[in-house]
Amino acid sequence: MTKIVFVVSKHIHLLDLAGPAQVFHVAIEHGADFSLHYVGMEQEAVSAQGLLLGGLEPFPQTSSNDIIIVVGAQIFYERKLKTPAAYQSPELKTWLQTSYKAGTLIASVCSAALALAEAQLLDGKRCTTHWRLFKHLQKHYPKAKVQETVLFTEDQGVITSAGVASGIDMALYILEKSCGPVFTAKIARDLVIYFRRNGQQNQQSIYLQHRGHLHMGVHRVQDYLLDNASKSIMLDELASIANMSVRNLSRSFKEHTGLTPLQYQQSLRLEHAANLLENPNLSIETIAEQSGFQDPRHFRRLWQRQYGQSPSEVRKQLG
Repeated sequence: MTKIVFVVSKHIHLLDLAGPAQVFHVAIEHGADFSLHYVGMEQEAVSAQGLLLGGLEPFPQTSSNDIIIVVGAQIFYERKLKTPAAYQSPELKTWLQTSYKAGTLIASVCSAALALAEAQLLDGKRCTTHWRLFKHLQKHYPKAKVQETVLFTEDQGVITSAGVASGIDMALYILEKSCGPVFTAKIARDLVIYFRRNGQQNQQSIYLQHRGHLHMGVHRVQDYLLDNASKSIMLDELASIANMSVRNLSRSFKEHTGLTPLQYQQSLRLEHAANLLENPNLSIETIAEQSGFQDPRHFRRLWQRQYGQSPSEVRKQLG
């Protein structure tokens, strides 16, 4: 079981904690093998919004299977920026350093990047934080490579996020690393969230693209196509699943995804083929067949159009 450990200190912002925690809580409801833990140097902490948070656990021993998320706290007091005292705690620094050496994934939300910087976990690494903290982070921790145009970024087992709602995006990214894109897409839809990645990540997976809408009939069709990507499916079958007419489905699907159902299915097949391409024991013809393409030449043409290279050329680059 993976421990998800949230570090809670005085004056934390509730959304910085509740957003990521909700992501992993819903994942547990869907069967993910996680346990949530809320820890701190004291048993109680009052949030920046005045809510008392109690029952905090002491810092646990963690392993390479676990994840630590340090929650962002209030940094402006009487209009002056101050690094929260909790972030400078020797106890927290030592625990974070020990956990990192054990292979634990370390993440921060918003101003909590300062806690990671205090523990020297950002030295020589790309990182980000709330835009109001860029200059402060750069000035006081010059070894950190601050990125100013991303929602979150990962470098050598340390993930930092820009703050507030971006903590949710970061949590979904971490979830995808653990449970895969298809599972993460289900969680994002459950939370009515459109999953975003920063510019430093690879292009977003088709499993997560075209899901930023609220049309449940189209979602049902997308789910069905995902589960049956290699099958030949007629439009009237999809219309029945969506409980819509063929004409209405075709119009609504294009309106909400930007693709026709056939184009969406072909994109799913190409994504599956891209995963199979990493297996050197499979021929291009076998990959085409297993991905649902009856004609390898048609597969090659679609692949070339999508990626600007032939499947064979991409395989050489992988290799």
